[in-house]
Amino acid sequence: MRKLKKAYLEVYFLLNNTLRKMKIVLILLKDIVIQNCYNLSELKKAKSVVLFFVPANKAMLGGIMAIFRFAKYSRLVNKEAFIAISTYPGKKTYSKNTRFPNQERIYRFEQFTSNCKFIDNLIVNIPESVACDFYRRLNNAEIKFLKSIKQLRINIMNQNIQLMPPLTKLESLKKLTHNITQTTGFEKYTTQEVCDRWGFPLYFLLPTFEVDYSVFKKAFYLKKNIFFYSPDEHPRKIEILQRLKYLLPKYKFVEIRNISYTKFLKFAAICKFAITFGEGFDGFIAEMHKLGGVGFAVYNEDFFPSKDFLDFENIFSSWDDLKNNIGNTITLLLNNPQKYAECSSMLLNQVDTSYKIETTINCLKDFYSNKPTFVPKNGIHP
Repeated sequence: MRKLKKAYLEVYFLLNNTLRKMKIVLILLKDIVIQNCYNLSELKKAKSVVLFFVPANKAMLGGIMAIFRFAKYSRLVNKEAFIAISTYPGKKTYSKNTRFPNQERIYRFEQFTSNCKFIDNLIVNIPESVACDFYRRLNNAEIKFLKSIKQLRINIMNQNIQLMPPLTKLESLKKLTHNITQTTGFEKYTTQEVCDRWGFPLYFLLPTFEVDYSVFKKAFYLKKNIFFYSPDEHPRKIEILQRLKYLLPKYKFVEIRNISYTKFLKFAAICKFAITFGEGFDGFIAEMHKLGGVGFAVYNEDFFPSKDFLDFENIFSSWDDLKNNIGNTITLLLNNPQKYAECSSMLLNQVDTSYKIETTINCLKDFYSNKPTFVPKNGIHP
């Protein structure tokens, strides 16, 4: 009987796994069919192209949404170029990111290698997390295509300096071109030191918010006893969550994962608190406050614009500081709705000062005009 049960389970898991793989393949084929129906007439005659690469999964991450916005605003700044978003070189792809509002078509890289016959100028924007193995992902035809372009520029999007590979792991990119630049997404590490460390011209490229948060925003008395947290991995995550659950036994704790951006905004708006285990100065703080709530974070020198943020009740100097003092802060805010509102609006004012669409557009103008924020001190740059 046990052997029969074991055999049954093995067959069940085999069939289940096979069906799951078939579903993935069918979705992929559907996306490829959609991509093959794109009108490529503009691309076929384009002399200048700007490509933003994204992973082949429909992620709702701050860095991914920033790339979509960069592509959108690039069309306002660089009107002569064909500007598009493509999945990384390889077999996996998709045609539309439905996790957040956008109008972007997603292409396969092979659609460019096959159709760009008159291209003279190409800017390839690569997220820092894949920069070290980008060359390895290319097949021979793609390498030949990139090397054939008169003016090829590879830009590494340094949106998270903690993920930026060391210079030694980026040498393979020089097999394609020596015209390599980097853009930084946080003002804190937009410095001469960072520029010199990698030896590439550095451009500040500030992401921006463009949502009407007033549609979702809720007052304190309309918010529910819900505490949500980011999906980031962190060595003290379990410990901190246990502490919070002890302090707030009647609260519901929810990890935000695999939902659309609109659902995230609707859900976050009704929550009283949030905590980020990621960069600190991220959407779980910025957008929570745009929605009238309060988010908690530990100060991170790489991402927060200044130490002034340590003056806020909800930003802590360390994880020990947060663990030991977040209870007093929560009590203070819950017992005084006016203080809660002040805490939310004060940090929001700092966020709004840091993130402006006008600044993003001006950054893009400098990027396409080849006006770096910093150049390497040794003077060796394209």
